[in-house]
Amino acid sequence: MTPQPIDMEVTTNAGNTTKHVSSK
Repeated sequence: MTPQPIDMEVTTNAGNTTKHVSSK
């Protein structure tokens, strides 16, 4: 999963990218 530039939080937490993406 590639961190989206739109989601700053996702980019910051690369480890939790999947969790953040699932949440959003």
